[in-house]
Amino acid sequence: MSDPHGEIVVQRRDLIAALRQIEMVVVSLDHIGSATADASDTEQALVLRRFMIEWGVFGRLAEARALLGDYFSREPGHDDMEELERELHDVRCWSASDQRPPPD
Repeated sequence: MSDPHGEIVVQRRDLIAALRQIEMVVVSLDHIGSATADASDTEQALVLRRFMIEWGVFGRLAEARALLGDYFSREPGHDDMEELERELHDVRCWSASDQRPPPD
């Protein structure tokens, strides 16, 4: 499905479905930021938490990732990693032991 030399052909329906989920999250976070600009940190945190849980943000982002991730080979390579796993292996993620954001 993917070309190791750079080009991947994605079905329009999959791309739009993934982008719709991402758009909902990004625009909603922007709206929440505007709506809570004068709120306390605690109030902002509660609104964000409620949004993330009630709107199923985790599942929506996982769905978008799965839609796009399906375009990469799942065959283990020479390093025993799948193609997408290899491309994303160095993405820095939050953890309890390292909560610093990644550099820009």
